[in-house]
Amino acid sequence: MQYKKNSKIKKNPLKKSLVFAGLLIIASLIPSIYLLNDKVFNSESQTPSETVTPETQETPKIDLSPIKEEEKNPEPEDGKVDPNQAVSPVKNDIQITLAAAGQDSSGGPLIVSGIVTGVGSGTCSLTLTQNEKKIIKTGIVTLQGTYYACEEFSVPAEELGVGGTWKITLDVVSGEKYGSAAQATEVVL
Repeated sequence: MQYKKNSKIKKNPLKKSLVFAGLLIIASLIPSIYLLNDKVFNSESQTPSETVTPETQETPKIDLSPIKEEEKNPEPEDGKVDPNQAVSPVKNDIQITLAAAGQDSSGGPLIVSGIVTGVGSGTCSLTLTQNEKKIIKTGIVTLQGTYYACEEFSVPAEELGVGGTWKITLDVVSGEKYGSAAQATEVVL
């Protein structure tokens, strides 16, 4: 079989456009399917099959006994907090990872943020302490793309008033769940 040198094969541009448009639509639906899947399978809400009736509902038991001495966080004998030593919480239903806890530059604001695992909403409370001085800020847990976190706190150096070692404590409360993370950081004014 012989082919002609100058034979023209006509291609249908409409067909190419439809194929391209179809691929584009499929590609744009993938993130939506992923988010929907995440909300459906990772939702904390009850499904109809999990509905609790008053007859089957268990009353939560809360331990109000004093904290045992071995459960307390040890305080250093000299009263100084080691900036490299994180303090672990006594009870932790919610996990908090301090993502930022320091200054970007000397004299700049103290930036604190934390990633929250275990809840999708709640109240964040930042407590900064140094000797007798205490600063408290509050915020909320927000969705940050693919994870939940406390709103970023930015405390101006002027509000801190004094440099040195500050203890940072970030607490999160959501319903009956609680979590806390703490560490010390060096502030330079």
